[in-house]
Amino acid sequence: MMIESVQAKCGCVSAKVNNGTKDFYLHSSYDPLKEAAKLVASYNIIPGSTIVVYGVGLGYHVREMLNRTGPEGRVILFQLGVDIFRKITGIVNLADILNDSRVTTIITDDKGKLTEELALHITEIIDSRGQLIIHRPSLDLLPATAIEIKQALEEWEITKATQQRFLPLLQENLKSNMSYCQGIPRIEELFGRFTSIPIVLVAGGPSLDDELENLRYFAKRNKGLIIAVGTSLKPLIEKGITPHLAIITDPQPIVKEQIRGLKLHVPLIILPTVHPVVIESYAGLKILACQKGLDSINELCSDDSILVETGGSVTTTMLDIALKMGGDPLVFIGVDLAYPGGKTHASNTMYQQIIGDLRMKDNHLRLVRNNRGEKVRTSKVFDIYRKWIEDRIAREKRVTFYNTSLDGAAIKGTTVISLAELIDKLPSRNKKIII
Repeated sequence: MMIESVQAKCGCVSAKVNNGTKDFYLHSSYDPLKEAAKLVASYNIIPGSTIVVYGVGLGYHVREMLNRTGPEGRVILFQLGVDIFRKITGIVNLADILNDSRVTTIITDDKGKLTEELALHITEIIDSRGQLIIHRPSLDLLPATAIEIKQALEEWEITKATQQRFLPLLQENLKSNMSYCQGIPRIEELFGRFTSIPIVLVAGGPSLDDELENLRYFAKRNKGLIIAVGTSLKPLIEKGITPHLAIITDPQPIVKEQIRGLKLHVPLIILPTVHPVVIESYAGLKILACQKGLDSINELCSDDSILVETGGSVTTTMLDIALKMGGDPLVFIGVDLAYPGGKTHASNTMYQQIIGDLRMKDNHLRLVRNNRGEKVRTSKVFDIYRKWIEDRIAREKRVTFYNTSLDGAAIKGTTVISLAELIDKLPSRNKKIII
């Protein structure tokens, strides 16, 4: 790792790095101070807040954070690589930062310790007004052996940014929906009612196309309960499959397209933060599920035991609800969490696309293993959902999970099987399943 001092156009010190694969600047080669101010200004830092920072850099961004958080604030500064830190301090004097009582530094070569400390401090700020800020050029200082740390940092950053981006819309939707939601049935009335009944969870991934005929047979033989996300409803209805429950959670108005023109009256699970257009447009029964992690939800759901974990997506929300309903086994259909064959979603869905050029240089893409052991492209966001599902599965020691997507991302804790094969293993039920 070569790090050399260079003078920026503004006269400030910057640094040029060669990490063995590419050359890059640790800070702007024009104006590092202006760059730092722009980075920090993009976050809503309030006086007295706690900021978790990965990447010491040359300290420009850290000083800017300290200015904004004020005398009562706190900055927790992380860097993997003691030798890298020595090279940095050989270029600039960071004594003012390192000796500041508001700053805690964790500089180590121990990847396990760094990950543990990061997780600890990020957990502290995740439900508060604190911030996670990543100095992105510092991620390129990480060795190839630390790829999991890089991915975890990117995932935490995406999660926090998504929460902040949608919070105003969530609050606005909640306010609009409050009166309506107080008068409808609640999802906890279904908790524990379907113990040991198979529940199929239908998402809108490309592999749904391959299982529609088998799913129709599953429904006809009354093999179990079917819950479908809004994206998958049109392909199901066109195939003559009526799920027992549907679920829509998106707070954005475009979600109306999932149900436009559908003559469907199955119960629809909604969050109180769903866009009001769903409530207005869907003629069938609505069932309320309140989510964890939203402080203002207390007026509707004050009992924590009935809150559902959303995991950031409708599919992860559906999984938590199915578990609370008592389902066993749980069967994933269309939960690809990847782009097999360059496809984003199943046919006849509102999001259906074929991405012809999935280049790994694109910043949002990753390679993961599919259920055939082959590499498949996925997005960072899909990978976050996959890991959330794996963590949720790991907490359920007595439930069996099946995954029918051969070409989708492998999900740890699931048994891979085609729905046709699984149907033969499941008994038909004499009594019709009624919600």
